Amino acid sequence: MKFSLNFLNLEAQEFCEKIVNEMVSLFGITEAEAIARVNFQWAHIESIGGHEELIYHEDEVFWANDIYFGPEAYWWLGDNARSEMGLPKLIPKEIKNA
Repeated sequence: MKFSLNFLNLEAQEFCEKIVNEMVSLFGITEAEAIARVNFQWAHIESIGGHEELIYHEDEVFWANDIYFGPEAYWWLGDNARSEMGLPKLIPKEIKNA
């Protein structure tokens, strides 16, 4: 997989690969789109990896959803809760170079 991120170790790259695989599986998007979404999400980060890496505080399923929909979409809420709160149907967030 071709990322434009600076990984400090193999563990960081493999974690991002798991996120890509989750997005492909969950949302039926291409690997290229999933990689572009990961790159866009963390383009502002100088490097990824190390024992104190914050992205490891959540699993790849969390990141797949958060990267695909965005945190402002409240993607973790079920359909009933979304309806009660008047939230719109989930749609993928737009990214550049997808």
